[in-house]
Amino acid sequence: MQKSHSTHPESPYMTVQEVADFLRVHTMTVYGLLGAGKLAGIRTMGARGHWRISRETVLGLSNSAFSES
Repeated sequence: MQKSHSTHPESPYMTVQEVADFLRVHTMTVYGLLGAGKLAGIRTMGARGHWRISRETVLGLSNSAFSES
């Protein structure tokens, strides 16, 4: 059984794992997009500083990827 990495469905932000699952890419691809500035996100406070990405941003990215094909 696969572990679910979901935040609350009504949350306006997604985790890196959720974005990777949604876009069907590896988490390192998402980190690469964040690092290159192609995907906007915010880092949480704390020792590790996890990333949170706006759900609207991810939907916009996926829509633009399909419209360019």
